Amino acid sequence: MADLPREGPICSNSHRVSAAKPLYAIIRWPSHNTKSKKQITDAALRVPKLAKQNARKSRPEKGPGVVKSKFIIDLSLLDFDNPIADIQAIRALNPQRHEMEQLTAVLYEDLERNACAAYKEITHDEFWVRGHMPGMPLMPGVMMLEAVAQLSSYFTQKHDLLGAAMVGFGGVDEVRFRGVVTPGDKLVLMVELVKTRRGRMIVAAFQGIVNGNIVLEGTLRGIPIPIEAVEKQISRRS
Repeated sequence: MADLPREGPICSNSHRVSAAKPLYAIIRWPSHNTKSKKQITDAALRVPKLAKQNARKSRPEKGPGVVKSKFIIDLSLLDFDNPIADIQAIRALNPQRHEMEQLTAVLYEDLERNACAAYKEITHDEFWVRGHMPGMPLMPGVMMLEAVAQLSSYFTQKHDLLGAAMVGFGGVDEVRFRGVVTPGDKLVLMVELVKTRRGRMIVAAFQGIVNGNIVLEGTLRGIPIPIEAVEKQISRRS
């Protein structure tokens, strides 16, 4: 996603992310509304109709003796040898190029939950290695956030959940950095869209994982970028 200044808050609500408890979408059912819960859910989340054969469970089933996964998507479902989208497919939906491309491949989608997973191969050629920091290269936290933002944007645009030509950064909440990411690591990225308001914003819980450990988690918001207004602003300065 691209950073974009805006006026006023997009939404006063925020979702807290816990490594121990997975997030779920919460909908309040107005007592005065005569619509069924299913109608309200479909209208609020605007989830496209999906083929049942493409939907797989990304968390263990609930039941006695079953332990919930601490990850948004169970790691056992990720096949690095058979990604569902390579860099060319990502570029078809995301505008970032060159050193700002922060996704290597998309690995998995759960369309029933609006969740997906991807990874970023951290190499010694990353642009930040030389300066952050000399002799001890650590992936900047802002680049980790950029990576999960790009994954959220990819999923949103692929399934047309926001109805925007481009998705921009709207904000982040409850962000925690719980570990370091260094060259040679494979940074697994997971997002789950917990709220979508077409034309207004998306809200997604996210995690970053290295070697089975959560190194990043939080919640982000995406908003439509007014492309024409941005282009006019740029043209006035050129």
